[in-house]
Amino acid sequence: MSNRGWLLGLALLLPLAASHAQDDEDAELAELLALLEEETEIATNTKLNADFVPGIVTVLQGAQMFALGARTVHDALALVPGVEINRDDLANATLRPRGLDFFGNSGQVKILVNGLDFYRQASGLNNGILFLPIEQVERIEVIRGPGSGVHGDFAFTGLVNIITKSGAREIYAAGGTGGLWTGGVQMTAGGPDQDFQLDLGISTWQSDDLDSDRSFPENDEDRILGHLVARWKGFSFKLAMIDREGVKPGAREDGLAVLDDGYTLELSHEWDLDSGLNAVAWLRHGDNDMASNDLQFFEGGRSEVGADVAQTFGRHRMLAQASIGRRETTGLTLPPPGIPGGRPPPPPVRLDLDQDTASFLLQDEIDLDPVTVTLGARYDRIEDFDSRVSPRAAAVWRLDDSHTLKAQYAEGYRSATAFEETQTRNALPPGDIGFEVIEVSEIQYLYRTPEWRAKLALYTGQVSDLTRPGTREEFPPGPPPMPGQRPPPPPFTNSGEVDFDGVEAEFTWTPSPRWTVIANASVMDSEVNANNVVNDGGPSFAQADYLANFATVFEATEDWTLGLHYNRVGDRELTEGDSLDGYDQVNLSATWRPRSIEGFAVRGLVRNALDDDIVHVQFRAPGRVIPRNFDGRIYQLEMMLGW
Repeated sequence: MSNRGWLLGLALLLPLAASHAQDDEDAELAELLALLEEETEIATNTKLNADFVPGIVTVLQGAQMFALGARTVHDALALVPGVEINRDDLANATLRPRGLDFFGNSGQVKILVNGLDFYRQASGLNNGILFLPIEQVERIEVIRGPGSGVHGDFAFTGLVNIITKSGAREIYAAGGTGGLWTGGVQMTAGGPDQDFQLDLGISTWQSDDLDSDRSFPENDEDRILGHLVARWKGFSFKLAMIDREGVKPGAREDGLAVLDDGYTLELSHEWDLDSGLNAVAWLRHGDNDMASNDLQFFEGGRSEVGADVAQTFGRHRMLAQASIGRRETTGLTLPPPGIPGGRPPPPPVRLDLDQDTASFLLQDEIDLDPVTVTLGARYDRIEDFDSRVSPRAAAVWRLDDSHTLKAQYAEGYRSATAFEETQTRNALPPGDIGFEVIEVSEIQYLYRTPEWRAKLALYTGQVSDLTRPGTREEFPPGPPPMPGQRPPPPPFTNSGEVDFDGVEAEFTWTPSPRWTVIANASVMDSEVNANNVVNDGGPSFAQADYLANFATVFEATEDWTLGLHYNRVGDRELTEGDSLDGYDQVNLSATWRPRSIEGFAVRGLVRNALDDDIVHVQFRAPGRVIPRNFDGRIYQLEMMLGW
């Protein structure tokens, strides 16, 4: 048997061989039912059990992800069915949901922190907030499929909402492979039973050769992340921020390769009125400065004011939401360096966009016990760009206490990035682009008892009006450029489609409060039909044959918790007849929490314990394929103290 087989077999047999007293049945049942009764607002903007919300939702618990050896939110998301995590040469984190090849904009997944959008999707660059440390995370809520019906632009192939800890007082520090030093603090004041509560988290990370492509060693990185949530009576204030810099040898402009500075904040007030009426008004603002390898610069922000009103009457719970805002973008995209003595490169693409936005949402949750039907539509308009209505229809049928069926049809959209829109406007002749659209139909069966939880989901969908670079045949260059210069690149255009479908199976077994086993597998298929797009006529570029996870958390004693996470990414087809081997990543973790020292813990972890070749894929238009090797074991030792 291979080392991998022995390792997984040991993970299963060790808890069975262990002998320890079982907690009484009532305590076990209470703990398991508490887990099952998790609530989330991610799918409908109203609190519902995660199993009963429309659409395909996964909730990852921060404490469990910590026990499994995750360091960041990005690490933890590898456990979500149908989601493949990726990195590029600059260690930027991205996601690939359901095999769709969107390698920018965090995989076309909208990332929220405590419900706040960073708005940086418009940069076309990936979101560094995915590096939020798992030590400061209460839970991670994930929608697989479009979430635009509630959350608007860029909630395209999915949505991630990171909920930070509340009521925690902790400090931690860790070191490890690659010159790593990281640490953070979580503070709180007041409490949920008082008029005032404040929760604050700050973390820092420094490394010189970690999580970087092996062809670029000594990739220095420094980052600081912070979040704050304050509540006073009906008022609340939220803030999230990031300050990240990375240096890679060979980069232009003194080697600065990554710049990611930004913040987002919200001030809101909630009124809980009589007769089932609830209202919230908010003011939001965000600002971002980003750069990638000194080729792409982005400076942008967004301000928004809005309100929603929810009214319950009879079997209906109506939600109406309206907002207006303004997004401002300035920046510069440089062409690659020219060849000495060769033809001069095309001129840089300058970004200068100010656009007003408006949205309106109407949603009705209808309780037809035992079936709940959700009907909704959201209208969005972006000045001088496009407007559309995104509909959603869903039903949740609770057959009995153990069996549930869910079905949903939903649409989502994304606007062009600032680079795509500006290049289109600056082209000769200029083009005209609009929203890229996704339509998904899903059905899911859920089975649950205090010990067992199983889910099976089937989905089919289509991405249409693909935003893709135009060709010279479609857009002739027009008048000649200035002497010695190339003409501007052609504009982007909307054409073509991707048809996709798949199956996602999940399984959780909790035989006791001390032992949990998680397994899932995903199979996906797609067909691309678009000119000037990689793999036209074939599957989505670099789509994995399948994805699979096995994880177990076991409390070996009252002081020791052991964790194992095995992540399998199948072979990936790059072009016809050319494929990239899959990989197996095994992560191990051991946490010691001595009963004699309250709040104290030590965690040791090994990532990629089998030292497999972890190869991600980086894609650069118009069709350049760059495998990125992230092999090598990673060790980390951490101490935490709570009070």
